[in-house]
Amino acid sequence: MKDEFKELIDISRKYGQDKNYTIAGGGNTSFKTEKELWVKASGYGLGDIARDGFVRMDRKLLDIISQKRYSKNPFQREREVKEDLEKACLEKGKRPSVETSLHNAIDFRYVVHMHPFLVNAVLCSNHAEECVRNLWGEQVLYIPYTDPGYVLFKKVEAEILVFKNQKGFSPKVILMQNHGIFVGANTIDEVEQLYRNIMNDILKSVPQEYQTLTFEEYPFDPLGRLNFSEAYLKSKGLTFQGRNNSLISKFAQSYNSFKSVSTPFTPDVIVYCKSRYLFLERRMLQNADEIANRMNEFHEINGYYPKVMILQELGLVALGESEKSLLNILDVFEDQMKIALFSRFFGGAHPMDAHQIEFIDSWEVENYRRKIGG
Repeated sequence: MKDEFKELIDISRKYGQDKNYTIAGGGNTSFKTEKELWVKASGYGLGDIARDGFVRMDRKLLDIISQKRYSKNPFQREREVKEDLEKACLEKGKRPSVETSLHNAIDFRYVVHMHPFLVNAVLCSNHAEECVRNLWGEQVLYIPYTDPGYVLFKKVEAEILVFKNQKGFSPKVILMQNHGIFVGANTIDEVEQLYRNIMNDILKSVPQEYQTLTFEEYPFDPLGRLNFSEAYLKSKGLTFQGRNNSLISKFAQSYNSFKSVSTPFTPDVIVYCKSRYLFLERRMLQNADEIANRMNEFHEINGYYPKVMILQELGLVALGESEKSLLNILDVFEDQMKIALFSRFFGGAHPMDAHQIEFIDSWEVENYRRKIGG
């Protein structure tokens, strides 16, 4: 058991430190035996995770969640499921990933769930299912978008059973529209090989100039071009940090270019960046009063100050309460831009719809993850 847990920590850190696979607190990993399951605790980052970042679960108690009937009210249902997840915890004081039941349902010892932007470029495209079939045929399980939590678990659980009955084996790769990828295997080596194969298959489908997955860094120096009122920001409990590169500049050229990243593609974007963002035209960037007015208008409409601003021809700005939250916002929204760019090679971008966004924005589980992860 000691060696298996070390392997779980090692693979978690490997992918958690690679922004091509996941960012901020995204993704989760697990290891299971016949009786117990160790899964990442909610709010822990994978990049530096240790033993205390996992929760030990009783699989027999997790199985009850599969069999039980819950409230038809979605938010009441998720509260009830959360309570049953807590009952299945063999170690108290930490909250298991909301996707714990999914990990339990996948028929392999190791499960590694990531949100690679390349994979999500396919899964957040207009031709997602068709592209999945063209790339990987019938060897993978594709799941159309389903609200996270219990409903998603039951959907995947049912589709795994259909897959096994039709093909005679369990899917090792599960791809979820506008969400991410689950990879399961009985060895870490096989998990890594499956991920390599998936990423290489996608890379072969994009133009060679983008296959390095790197973007030229541009200086972000707002002095002389951006006039923020420090007193105004301080009065709102906010600070800011900016970033610019050859990717960001594509979406900061004009309001029309910004529109292609103005709606979230995945739940993680909503968790860290909320669901609406502010574009500021170049003409107003030196007018502190006008910037403050636009932020106040944004707050009146949305009930919160923007976490993300795109400054025309200048770059991306994150607004938050701490350095950690600023870095998370910048990384997550840049990931949103990568998905927007690469999805063009798979039929164009397909963002989340209003219902899907509202569910995530209102869901207590994701509000908890936002609170402790930012």
